[in-house]
Amino acid sequence: MNTPKKLFLLIAVSIVFLAILAGFVFVIGHINDRSARVGSVLAGIDALTRKDQEYQLFEKITKSTEMDRAKISSYMVKKDGLVDFIKLIEGMANASGVQVVIKTVAESDVSIQASTSPKVMLTLPLNTVGTWENTAMFLALLESMPYKTTLTKVDLKKMGNDEAVDPKKRRFSKANPSWQGDFEFGVLKFK
Repeated sequence: MNTPKKLFLLIAVSIVFLAILAGFVFVIGHINDRSARVGSVLAGIDALTRKDQEYQLFEKITKSTEMDRAKISSYMVKKDGLVDFIKLIEGMANASGVQVVIKTVAESDVSIQASTSPKVMLTLPLNTVGTWENTAMFLALLESMPYKTTLTKVDLKKMGNDEAVDPKKRRFSKANPSWQGDFEFGVLKFK
């Protein structure tokens, strides 16, 4: 009788051992599954954190370059700013004491590699009439405009004698202008 009791005890211990082993395997599998889920969540959180840091850096760079970008943009005529630009030229002509006639305005495409917005080059041929000093002042104002301008043609001709010029006012007589200027320049404009 001792043998069947020992056999029964051995079988009972083996079943308990196998049950504990199965439970252990189940718990280890469950822990590994949870660990994998936590790892993927942590990886997602890490990716979001990196994106947030990149966004904050981008935002910081954007804010720190805002004035520079505005200054660069101010060098170009706005999309709908052609009329204002022509009025600016006419105002400079009036301020410098010359008469100006803008012949035409031509547009040509410009490809700027690092640019996202398309731009065109405006070419403006114009004629002026006035004294030498006034014409030179107008030319200086053209060159110092708050835009990126490129003078492509400057032609000055003496029209008559200087006796009609009032030396105190440095103005020309409309009946007898002394110098004629033929200019052509280009300026960038947003398309």
